[in-house]
Amino acid sequence: MKRPWHIWLAFGVCALVAVAAVGWLSYRTIASDRADALAAQRAAQEELARLALWRLDSAAATLLAQENSQPYFAYQSFYPVGEIGGGTPSSGKAGKSSGPRLLPSPLLITTDSRVRLHFELNSAGDLRSPKVPAAQLENQVVPAYLSAESVAEQRHEIEAFSQLVSARELLAAADLPITSRYPAVANRPAPNPPPFDVQSDQGSQQAAQAAQIPVQQQANQRALSANEFQARTQIDTQIANQVFAPRGVEMSVMKPLWLNGQLLLLRRVSLDRGELVQGAWVDWPTVRRQLEATIRDLLSGARLEPVAAGNNRVEEYSHRMAVLPVALNVGSAITHNGTPSPVRVGLWIIWCSVALAISAIAVLLKGVLTLSERRAAFVSAVTHELRTPLTTLRMYAEMLADDMVRDEKSRREYLITLHREADRLTHLVENVLAYAQLERGDVQTKIQPMTAAELLKQARDRLTHRAAQANFKLRIAASREDLQEVVLADPAAVERILFNLVDNACKYADSATERNLEMSIARQPGRLLFKLRDHGPGLSDRERRRLFQPFRKSARDAAHTAPGIGLGLALSRRLARQLDGELAIEDGAERGACFVLSLPVASQA
Repeated sequence: MKRPWHIWLAFGVCALVAVAAVGWLSYRTIASDRADALAAQRAAQEELARLALWRLDSAAATLLAQENSQPYFAYQSFYPVGEIGGGTPSSGKAGKSSGPRLLPSPLLITTDSRVRLHFELNSAGDLRSPKVPAAQLENQVVPAYLSAESVAEQRHEIEAFSQLVSARELLAAADLPITSRYPAVANRPAPNPPPFDVQSDQGSQQAAQAAQIPVQQQANQRALSANEFQARTQIDTQIANQVFAPRGVEMSVMKPLWLNGQLLLLRRVSLDRGELVQGAWVDWPTVRRQLEATIRDLLSGARLEPVAAGNNRVEEYSHRMAVLPVALNVGSAITHNGTPSPVRVGLWIIWCSVALAISAIAVLLKGVLTLSERRAAFVSAVTHELRTPLTTLRMYAEMLADDMVRDEKSRREYLITLHREADRLTHLVENVLAYAQLERGDVQTKIQPMTAAELLKQARDRLTHRAAQANFKLRIAASREDLQEVVLADPAAVERILFNLVDNACKYADSATERNLEMSIARQPGRLLFKLRDHGPGLSDRERRRLFQPFRKSARDAAHTAPGIGLGLALSRRLARQLDGELAIEDGAERGACFVLSLPVASQA
C-alpha cells in the first residue's frame, strides 16, 4: 500500500469487524445474563409472594371465622334464652316456669372496624341490622348499649347499602349449599322463639331496669370487650341453641364475594318460617390497609385488588388469596439492585481492552506512517540539498584539476565557492547527526555557569562570518549588566542554536533591503533572553504552526525556497530544552521575524 489512506481504510475495516464481533458477543452475553437475573428475581419474588399470601390469608381468616361463628339468631338485636330444667324453661325452681328472657346480641354490643354493617334479609325483602332495633325495642338499646347517634349512623348505613345492593341481588348471590344443621331437642318439639314485639314479664322488667341504669354504669357496660361478653353469655347461648332453636334450622358457611363493587360475607339460613340471608358489609379500604400493612416488609409496592366472580385470568391474578376473592398485585417488585454482575464487569474490561488495543494500534500506525513520511521527506530533502553542493564541488574540482581556470582571480573565487559549499555540507551533516543523537538520547550536555559575554565571545566570529557570507551585518546590543549576567548553559549547544538562528535569517531574509541582523539581550525573573531579529518578509500563521517541526520541507519545498531541509529550528528547540531553556518566535513583530532563546540564570539554579 503506497498511500496512507489505503492503510487507514484497511485499519478501519479491521477495527469495525472487531468491534462488531465483540458487540454481538456482548449483546448475547448481556441478554443471557439479564434473563438469568430476571429468572432469579422472579423466583425470589414468587417466594416472597407465597409468604405474603400466607400472611394475608392468616389475617383474613380471623374475620371470616369470626363472622362464620356467629349463630343465626345473633343477627337480631335481642334473642330469647332460658334455662334447662326438666326439659322446660324455668326460673331455676322446679315446676315453676318463668318464660324466656332476652339477651342482647353480641353484634349489638361489639364493634369491629373491619365491618361497616351486619344485616339480615328475609324472603319478603325486609333488610334489618342488629344495631338498628325495632321501634318497640329501641328503649332497651338506647342508651344501655348504643347511643342514639350510633343507631342513626347504622340506619344511614342500611340506606346506603340498600342503594348499592338490591334485595334480589342478595338473594341470588346467597344461593349457597347447606353445610350445617341445628339439632332439635330430643323427645319434644322445639318451640319457635317468640317474636320480638312480644316480651315476657321478666323481659319487661329487665327493660325497665335497663332504662334506669346510671349513665356511668351504661358506659361501663358498653365498654365490655367482646371476649368478656362472650364469656358472660356463653352458657345462655348454648341453652338458646338447645332449647329455642327451631327444628330444621339449616345454614351455609359464610362466603366472601364482590357485589356491585362491595365486599360482602353472605350465608343462607333456612328456617321453618322461611329463608334468610345473613351477612356483613366489609369495610374494604380498612381491611385492605390492614392487610397490606402485614406484608409491607416483604413487598413494599404490593397492592390488593378485587377479583370478580368468574374472573380466572392467570396472567392478571396469579397470586390469589384463598380466604377472600382478592388478588395480590406485587407491582414493580423486580428491580435492579444497582450492583453490576460479574458478567457485565467482565464485558466492561473486555471493551476497555479492545478500545485500548485499537487506540494503541492507531497511535502506533500513525507513528509508523508519520515516521515513514518524515523519512521520505528527509531522504528527499537531503538528496536535493546534497545534490547541489556536490554538483558544484565536483564541477569546480574537475575544472581546477584539469587546469581549465588559468586566471588567478577566478581560481580564488572557485576555491572560495568550494569552501562555502563544503561548510554548507558540514553544517547539514552536523545538524542531522546532532538530531539523531537527540532522538537516541546520546547527547551529553556540559552545563556550566558562564556570563553572557563569554557565550557571545565564543560564538561571535562564526556568527559574524555566516552573516557576512549572505551580505548581512550582525549587530549585538546589550548593556554591561546584561553581559555580566551568569547563565547555566553548554557553550557548544548555545553556539549551535545561535548559528542556526543566524543561518535561518540569512536564508529567509535574503530579499530584505535592510541587511542588518539585530541581536539583543534582555532579562526576566530567573531568565536571560537572547533575541535575534531580521527585516525579512516574516512568517505566515501556517508557517508559524509548522516552524519547529523536523523535516517539514519536502524536495519540492526545498527546490522552491531557501536551501535547507527544515531541521535547524527543530534541532535548536530540542537543544534549548535540554538546557532547561526554551526557543520560541516572538509575536507582534511588524516586519521580519524575531526568535527568542531563553536560558536560566545561575542564581535560580
